[in-house]
Amino acid sequence: MKTPTYSKLFFIILALALLLAACGAPTAAPNLAQSSLNRITSPDIPPDDSQALVDGNNAFALDIYQTLRPQDGNLILSPFSISLALAMTYAGVRGETESQMADTLHFDLPQGQLHPAFNALDQDLATRGESKSRTRSGRNRRIHSCKSFLI
Repeated sequence: MKTPTYSKLFFIILALALLLAACGAPTAAPNLAQSSLNRITSPDIPPDDSQALVDGNNAFALDIYQTLRPQDGNLILSPFSISLALAMTYAGVRGETESQMADTLHFDLPQGQLHPAFNALDQDLATRGESKSRTRSGRNRRIHSCKSFLI
């Protein structure tokens, strides 16, 4: 009998595999699907939203760790990176898929509050440990698509 944790892990791995393997290696300049909107650099989010996001990410991290822990060998993963990447995908889903992703990833905030909270958390984490005299190196997190992969 499958446990719900293995089902969740399967869903996560399947989603990541589809995102990473959809286009293969580009032979020509890829068509980049990118928003024309500027990033909000100072999102105004309530502290409760920030805490709900962090609590959900911690629960997701523990779930995925508990699922992968029994395997032999070393385990290296970044639950926040997985959660952030799937949150970008989550922005485009509705209905049953939206509900399933929210349950699996422990997204307890409505989409209108979740994404600003992720934006604020990502910016906060990116600036930790940087000195004032140093500029931030270019770190990009994007979901790329191609014409041959229908989203």
